[in-house]
Amino acid sequence: MSYEDNILLKMRRQYSKDEAVAALSKKLSEIEIENGQLCAEVAHLEHLLEEAKNYNELDEKARVEARKENLYKEMRDKIKFGGLKLNKIRKTRDSLIRKNYLLEQEIKRIND
Repeated sequence: MSYEDNILLKMRRQYSKDEAVAALSKKLSEIEIENGQLCAEVAHLEHLLEEAKNYNELDEKARVEARKENLYKEMRDKIKFGGLKLNKIRKTRDSLIRKNYLLEQEIKRIND
């Protein structure tokens, strides 16, 4: 008997109630197994998604910390540069005060 003949006989045959229930039960079991596998895969993918979100949050925190560090360095450099300018201004001030004092002494000497 060929494969096609066997299929045709199965199609024409009237299955009993017990055979139909057994076939449906078997099919239900197969579908429940497949459903379990799919649920496990969904759970795994959700876990991977959560890990990716956590990684992105950590990456964002690292970027914020790096930016803070860069801003700190920039401000430190500006303060250092400002300090150098301040020292130069102080030296100029001291020089001008000294010159002013010498000029006042010269004027005093001339007037006396």
